[in-house]
Amino acid sequence: MREAKRPLNYDEFLRAREEIAEQAELIDGVMYVTPSPTRLHQLITLRLIRLFDQRFVRSGGGSVYVAPLDFRMGENTVVQPDLVVVLDDRAHILSEEPTTGSPSIVVEILSPSTSRQDLYVKRDLYAAREVPEYWIVDSVARTVTIHSSPRVGRYRSVVTSLDVASSAQLPDVSINLEDLFSPHYP
Repeated sequence: MREAKRPLNYDEFLRAREEIAEQAELIDGVMYVTPSPTRLHQLITLRLIRLFDQRFVRSGGGSVYVAPLDFRMGENTVVQPDLVVVLDDRAHILSEEPTTGSPSIVVEILSPSTSRQDLYVKRDLYAAREVPEYWIVDSVARTVTIHSSPRVGRYRSVVTSLDVASSAQLPDVSINLEDLFSPHYP
């Protein structure tokens, strides 16, 4: 992940992003440019989209979105999480573009170029913005870590799953990690 040389404001970020052909985010004035995801990253994303979308088709209650979709989470902060779930109680945040509120669930799938930001910078950002649930999917370690219950800028609950990952916000949503991390289509 490349970083810009000096802090940018939101308008400068929008102009700079138009000039590049890659996904970009702005966190506290620093622009991060992310290369294209791997095939496994995309398969994991697809499987998680299906997981959440099937739950909403079956039971309602929310919607799921995939990157790139801007979430403006501060004066000079714009992120594009790999996957975002917005439950009905937060649906009002979708009325503006870019979205300015906090979604219900954010999922980031680690890549070598983004792992530091996802593990630390974004975790702290999402906790500070009171995102109720933050998933970190690690295809190398074959784990899913779910942070939940943010309070005073920190997540109070952290669960790392080795076999089945289950949502804290949506207890009826879970996925077998062997299926999630398979490099082949089942």
